[in-house]
Amino acid sequence: MIRRGTVPAKLMLAGEYSILLPNSAALLLALEDGFEWEFEEGSGDLRVELPDINFAEAYNCRSLYPAGAGTPAGVRLVLEVARHLGIDGGRFRFGRRFPLPSSGSAALVVAAARAMAPGGLDDDTLFRLAATIHGEIQGGGSGADVAACVFGGIVRVTRGVGMLPWEDGGDSWPLVESRPWTGNRRWYLCGDSGERSDTGEMLKQLGTAAMAPDCLESHKARSNTLVSGLWETDSANCAEAAKGANESLRELNRRVLPGIFTKSMDEMLQSAGVPCRPSGAGGGDCVIGWSTDFTRAERGLRRWKELGYRGWLINPDGSFCEKTRRGVRE
Repeated sequence: MIRRGTVPAKLMLAGEYSILLPNSAALLLALEDGFEWEFEEGSGDLRVELPDINFAEAYNCRSLYPAGAGTPAGVRLVLEVARHLGIDGGRFRFGRRFPLPSSGSAALVVAAARAMAPGGLDDDTLFRLAATIHGEIQGGGSGADVAACVFGGIVRVTRGVGMLPWEDGGDSWPLVESRPWTGNRRWYLCGDSGERSDTGEMLKQLGTAAMAPDCLESHKARSNTLVSGLWETDSANCAEAAKGANESLRELNRRVLPGIFTKSMDEMLQSAGVPCRPSGAGGGDCVIGWSTDFTRAERGLRRWKELGYRGWLINPDGSFCEKTRRGVRE
């Protein structure tokens, strides 16, 4: 028996790095045009196929635990899901539907759990399983990326004072709120700076942030302000709040995490002409901006393309703008 399905791609609007701290929040978008998966039931070995990295290999799930350090992180995610769900064999395939500059590790673990659970999992159970495995394999994280891939729509994740379950001694789960795209009035422009960041490495470097707690607290406060502004109204551009969050992120870059901003990213941020910021860990990858004015959003996208960067417009309903859909599929 073969099962097939899709998982959203996620884009983080606000809360990067600060969501790793207690009493913080993050806001993410889940785009249905993201990833697709296929699972064929079977016995014996489990074959893992990840065409985006030209990877295909079979594993004996019973004997290969824990997975060796040389095993790709994505494969380790899949094998850990299989172990939790008691899967011995079969074939699992996972790949991108569109070349968005969005990390696929959260979508991968969610896809594996959806695919391998014979009777299906409710969203809360799926989130807890996938977030725990993702946090353990990645060596940290907030669970926000996983939440977006599970619940879809526009997602706000809020942390309390406690440690998360995959952190030392933690047992506190974040609050996840999700709402459909209906009512949103913003167009989003998403661009690829052509550089790639190592999220795991950035998380390791964040350990040095203890030397600059004032810097982290400032970024958390400004990020929370931006999250609240964007969440509480679907029509405000929150330009000043976005500027403040970018300024505190630059301070974090200067004092703790060099490499969040790159030359290409700065060029994209300065040329967009709309509120715009790094999406997620920074260090290259994705830049995301927004506007309630379609003309301004389209103009920003055109500037990026003139500078040689790939980009796409996302409609207020979460779909890709027809004017850019062909470019997305290429």
